[in-house]
Amino acid sequence: MSSIGLIRGIKAPDRSFRSNPLHGRPDGLHVNPRFFFLLLLFLGALYTTDAQNYQPFTPLRVIETEHFDIIFPAQSEETARTLAGKAEGIYRKVSGLLGIDLPRRVPVSITPHTDEFNGYMNPLPYPHIMLFDTPPVLESLRFENSLEDLFLHELTHAVSANTRSPALEVLRKIFGGWVSPAGFTAPWFMIEGASVSFESLNGFGRSNDPLVKGRIRQNIHEDGKTGRTFMTPFQAMGVYDLPPSARIYYEYGGLFSSWLQRKYGMEKYAELWRAMGNSYHFSVFFYNNGYYHIFKTVYGIPFLEAWDNFKEDFRITGIEENHEGLVRGGPSIINDIAVGGGRVYFLDPIAQALMIYDDRGLDPGETGGTESGGGNGEDIKFKALIPMDSAAYGLDVSEDGTKVLVSTYRRRGAISGQLSQAVVIEYDAQTRFSTGRRWEGLYHGRYFRDGVIGFRSHRHISRLVYCPPGGDEEVLLKGSDELYFSHPSALDKGRIVFSFSEKGIRGLGVYHYETKEASSFVSDLPDDTERWRSIRDLRVSEGKILFAFNHDDRLYKLGMINVDPPGDTFTVVFTERDFSGGVFRPVISGGDIYYRAEFSAWNALMRYPETALTLGGIRTDLRLEPWDEARRAVAGLPGTEAGDKPDQWQGLVPPDKPYWFFKYMNPLNLWLPLPLIRNMGGQTSIDGAGIFSFMADPADTNLVFLYAFADLRHTMADIDLHWINYYLGFPLDIRLVDTVTGTDPERPVRWTTGSLTATLRFPLGNERRSLSFYGGLGIVGQAARNLRYVSLDTSAYGWNYQEINPSGLAGLSVSNMRRFFWETFGQGVSAGTYVRYALGETLPRLEFFLSFAAEPLPLRGTMYGALEQRGMNLYGRSPRYGMASFDRYTPVEYPNAGIVTHRLFGAEMEIKLFSLELQRSFSHFYFNRIFASLGWRGALFDNQETATGDPMGEFRVVHSALFRLGTTISAAPVTVLPVKLHPSFWAALRLSDLPEDNFILNALHLGFSFSITY
Repeated sequence: MSSIGLIRGIKAPDRSFRSNPLHGRPDGLHVNPRFFFLLLLFLGALYTTDAQNYQPFTPLRVIETEHFDIIFPAQSEETARTLAGKAEGIYRKVSGLLGIDLPRRVPVSITPHTDEFNGYMNPLPYPHIMLFDTPPVLESLRFENSLEDLFLHELTHAVSANTRSPALEVLRKIFGGWVSPAGFTAPWFMIEGASVSFESLNGFGRSNDPLVKGRIRQNIHEDGKTGRTFMTPFQAMGVYDLPPSARIYYEYGGLFSSWLQRKYGMEKYAELWRAMGNSYHFSVFFYNNGYYHIFKTVYGIPFLEAWDNFKEDFRITGIEENHEGLVRGGPSIINDIAVGGGRVYFLDPIAQALMIYDDRGLDPGETGGTESGGGNGEDIKFKALIPMDSAAYGLDVSEDGTKVLVSTYRRRGAISGQLSQAVVIEYDAQTRFSTGRRWEGLYHGRYFRDGVIGFRSHRHISRLVYCPPGGDEEVLLKGSDELYFSHPSALDKGRIVFSFSEKGIRGLGVYHYETKEASSFVSDLPDDTERWRSIRDLRVSEGKILFAFNHDDRLYKLGMINVDPPGDTFTVVFTERDFSGGVFRPVISGGDIYYRAEFSAWNALMRYPETALTLGGIRTDLRLEPWDEARRAVAGLPGTEAGDKPDQWQGLVPPDKPYWFFKYMNPLNLWLPLPLIRNMGGQTSIDGAGIFSFMADPADTNLVFLYAFADLRHTMADIDLHWINYYLGFPLDIRLVDTVTGTDPERPVRWTTGSLTATLRFPLGNERRSLSFYGGLGIVGQAARNLRYVSLDTSAYGWNYQEINPSGLAGLSVSNMRRFFWETFGQGVSAGTYVRYALGETLPRLEFFLSFAAEPLPLRGTMYGALEQRGMNLYGRSPRYGMASFDRYTPVEYPNAGIVTHRLFGAEMEIKLFSLELQRSFSHFYFNRIFASLGWRGALFDNQETATGDPMGEFRVVHSALFRLGTTISAAPVTVLPVKLHPSFWAALRLSDLPEDNFILNALHLGFSFSITY
């Protein structure tokens, strides 16, 4: 996918704002000062890894080359051997161009167990690479050799991230992977820009893709007309969070880096990267800080001047506006378009639905009120037909419009909940439910004859297949490292048209089902190859072949092939008009041509100003040219050698060995010294010193976080060991802690605990619905010491445990909640229940919650409750179990002292007043948006005469009116990881137990909340 190359790191477990789910600490100890040391470190940890890269119980092998450990399961052995034979040559190329060497061996893991094409380089605790052994997405990427180019992209991350001065290299050898100046200096668009530009050095890659360049040209065209659309460098760092945020730093960064290399030369570009490892300059003026100061020193011009020059070099003129053709605009993304039964269907991941459009109008009875396309007597023309995954990317509709094929990705079950599986699902357009027909592992499903055609993965190689109803699947064409396919469509009962890429150059092919032969379309135009080499979005519609093409490095235009009777004569029309937004996913319905326009922020469904009969442009005849023997052999056509590429490196690479993950679990790979800071009863002291270490294996299957301190005050080892293991196919969380804590410095408590927890997640039909199970066992021991009466003259190891409490946790939750960055509340419903039981208690503690959000209203709310035999306070916290799962919703504006309740029920409701997009920067901060809401919250608990609140039978009630003012602010204290800060101020007006005097002073409670996401 377009996200390949994501540098990912590991998010440290939250040790500050949550208690152990099995055993709670005493109130008031929810902030551990050690966390703030880790925050500085793990702001540089880049991105959280999903970690589930392999199916359960997968044995691995390793091939060792000079600089790499190639790690793989049996299914990817051929891929691993091929890569092992090429990896050193690719390393010499990247290292030689940048002038940066790898200081240590780099593990490269390969997984065939996920169907989404991607890869990442994880810099912590040491650089290691993960490659997904899956076919590339032809519509998104322009690779010459998918395996080599993917590895080169990730290797460029590993090499460029290791830029260090000699002094810093000494520190790296001592402290390990966190000593990375590039992480503190290089902005995100330079991190990804280096890799995208290097993948493009061979003339292909995203920096040479007219799709990517066309998007930048579109942003420049709209800039100033529809607001600021050409991204600032600050925005391109990853802080901009409106569409198309996910690809900004790849595309802007890749094109800018390639532009620098062309304009000033590769030596100067390499000098820039080496300089980023030598120095850092701070300034309150953002564009004179860090990287930007280094850039000016190396290139001799201010960065913003270079950015403006880059912008102007990509500007084009002569773009037309198709104002009359707008069918549907607004906040919408269109992943694919199809036609059937005289209607237009499209996938919208923002609405998370399959949408339908009929220019003739829809029967009000079939709209279901889900989409307004009219009103005040105007015909309704749009509706949401079927709820759909946002991952749905491909669509086909039967000729009569009664059946729909959707190509999407699904998460596998709990055993492999983080692994993607390609699947094609058929739906009934009338009932809106699945017909029961589905094809797992199939990509780009389209109807053909009575079955379905599409592509399957054979490692990273694609194969065109036909799935007949009730019969065995047929392999029609085989791909290779340099030949892959996309968008098959049935031309008629005997022919399939498809797009293909061979060594980075695309073409349009035809497969003859009866004769098992393949041909390519060829014209006599002098620039014939250029017209096909970047085609996309192939579709057969009303007997015509439509596609998008870009042969002149401007915007994508419409192409159409007429199939003249009796079907073996072809005439192509290459249109010449550059419409704003480009022309993508074209289809024909009733002679009208509909397409997706891709504007700077959103997509639009457009109608082309010319019909299929009147379409103008360059018109010429086409012929079908049979594939030559070499290409036929690769594709595995009859009468040729097998299509699988032989292992040319057989005998030239070292033999493989068993893989032992613990070989890589060295605590010195990443560690740093820390003081042991302890806070008891508001008194902070330094009680000793120790280290923090993070360990992980190259497969990211074992993650270990270790704190080890010498506690001099209490003469003990303060230990916190946290191990997360994914080998079983779900996260198994093991925690061992032995520390001293307490709310009174005169009564320290030795707190010793061990726990084992696990989470299993099951998708319920699609990504919007999931069922999660939580379970765990633990034991906690507490030994107190009263210093008021007994001096501390013995080690904490000599204290006697007054309590040893085994306990268990079980939970169940179901959710279809989702929220986009720009939304305040999101949409969906989630519900859950948790049971916690400590040995010795007669009854377990029960917690439950129900939350809903409806952004269009806009409204959200939560209801919760808890039952506990021993008792809890007004906030749901108890001495035995600690903080409640619903803690954030409790009425903290009411005094809590003296309340011990066994039953607690509460709710919070909130309505949005406004949300304003800011998208502006000031100094080192970027202001995304500001919002305000008005709400109510309250709680019901056991009646106690001395407690706060108003009596209500056997209960007491407290409730308040709420006003909240919040904002989202992005910052980059570590430039490679922009973080989002979510401060909010709230005021609660207490409506229960109202005071007689000083109403405002006593009834109004002000608060502040703060969170960080990245």
